[in-house]
Amino acid sequence: MSAYNVSSYIYEAMESILSQTFKDFEFIIIDDSSTDNTWEIINQFSDRRIRKLRNPKNLGYSISLNKAINISQGKYIARQDADDISLPERLEKQVSYLEKHPEVVLLGTSAEIMDEEGVVFYTPPVITGKSKVKEILFAGENPFFHGSVMMRKSCLKEVGGYRTILEPAEDFDLWLRMAEKYEVDILPERLYRYRITPHAVSIKKRNKQIQSYLWAKRFFEERKEKGKDYLQQYGRLPPPSPVPPETYARRLYFWGSKMFCAGYYRGARRWLGASLRQNPFLGGEVWLMWLYTLLPLSIRKIYRKVKKYFQGDK
Repeated sequence: MSAYNVSSYIYEAMESILSQTFKDFEFIIIDDSSTDNTWEIINQFSDRRIRKLRNPKNLGYSISLNKAINISQGKYIARQDADDISLPERLEKQVSYLEKHPEVVLLGTSAEIMDEEGVVFYTPPVITGKSKVKEILFAGENPFFHGSVMMRKSCLKEVGGYRTILEPAEDFDLWLRMAEKYEVDILPERLYRYRITPHAVSIKKRNKQIQSYLWAKRFFEERKEKGKDYLQQYGRLPPPSPVPPETYARRLYFWGSKMFCAGYYRGARRWLGASLRQNPFLGGEVWLMWLYTLLPLSIRKIYRKVKKYFQGDK
């Protein structure tokens, strides 16, 4: 686990790991020079399985993850984000699966999506099965929740670990490099709760994430064609490609619409508003959804009653 300024969530995240039904593990936590009281909260725990480290300066989470991998002693590496929650049987079920399926080197779990207050507002479709997961991954989509994965350390080291220069899409790049050589899969059980907050990632970082994602896709195609990608060949990234605001806006709208459909209007208002600031011409439906979230609760209740009436649900 790499942690940076997550004092509101890290206690719950750590508790979710320490409360696992599978008990035989080491829990490596690296505080990436947090400026809040994240480090103090980490030090409240005295469980002998915990190994705590603190970076002298902020290095970025992928560098911290590689650092943790290098000092780890187990044959499996399980990830956990510092603001998410693992359900109690997660590690047990992943270890059991990997022990029975030695051909699989990367194993995620299905997940639930929660907001900053821990309210689950969306349950994504389950994607499972080795061939299906690879099909989606090779088509350019990331079916894994990063914090839910468990990996075989030997294979992770063989492919070179996280390529930190591709942060924050370093996970997608790693999954592709592992799946090119080995089998990967996702458990159908929802054993992970992924937290998403409207202000967790800045506009600048969204830009970097999308650009890094495009590079990872390009590198995958290059390795298929030439055996090596641009980064492997030259040790640096190629010039970036321009990313239209429409790409950002659609991503924001996706999450905002899920919150809206789940009835979580406060979160929907923030995400839909952010999408419209990126692109005011997304469509009338987006504007109507956003305007609806601005209505007082009493007006929304009246609207729903009237709507049910005219739909015949009296």
